[in-house]
Amino acid sequence: MLLLCGDLTEYGLPEEAEELAADIRSAVRIPCIGVIGNQNYDPESRKPLRIFSIRPDVTMLNGEAVEIAGVGFAGICGFGGGSAGGC
Repeated sequence: MLLLCGDLTEYGLPEEAEELAADIRSAVRIPCIGVIGNQNYDPESRKPLRIFSIRPDVTMLNGEAVEIAGVGFAGICGFGGGSAGGC
């Protein structure tokens, strides 16, 4: 299991998220769970980046929980949300 624990981009830019998604699609072959971090909010819209479609088996959490193989995982952004004035 690969856990991606927040702040998956530096500035919340969609291009950064796409680069991460491409890396995960090409190299990772195990189940993944990610948690949205405050750096993962689009600086324009102030909404979380839509990187939920990295791969069908990557579960991105933002205030949700999931159970995989009997182990529970919960994730929520631990900060006010956003960067560059988005807090």
